[in-house]
Amino acid sequence: MLGSVIRQAVSRQVIRKSPISTTSVVSQTIETKTDAPKKPTIWKIDEKKRERLANFGKYAAECLPKFVQKVQFAAGDELELLIHPSGVVPVLSFLKGNHSAQFTNLTFITGMDVPTRKNRLEVIYALYSVRFNARVRVRTYTDEIAPIDSVTPVFKGADW
Repeated sequence: MLGSVIRQAVSRQVIRKSPISTTSVVSQTIETKTDAPKKPTIWKIDEKKRERLANFGKYAAECLPKFVQKVQFAAGDELELLIHPSGVVPVLSFLKGNHSAQFTNLTFITGMDVPTRKNRLEVIYALYSVRFNARVRVRTYTDEIAPIDSVTPVFKGADW
């Protein structure tokens, strides 16, 4: 197939005069095979993974009932735990050290200000489990006065 394309390209060589100078210019036309139009990539939710994460979310809520207030999903199959501000260190320690979780990678920490709420500040921790290829977000809340404990003793990367 490639040989026939090359033969066709060589047989279609055209020598013509350049309109700017008297130098000859060789131009070749090579036929290329057009591929079918590409479809956009759509992120498919893995239902088995989502079910395993839902079961783990229930398990975490049962193990830490004092701190975990709500378990939900964000972005399709990303587990989200909403916790009490006093439970930041215990919950993150549980998620890192528990054999069923092993969320050993702190991906990022971010904050969000929602002025319409009484506790207007929200702190979000994103964790990743390399072993289970799963992500979890831990969200907590506070106001301008009450501090949140540092997670540097649990994740050294939080000290930046």
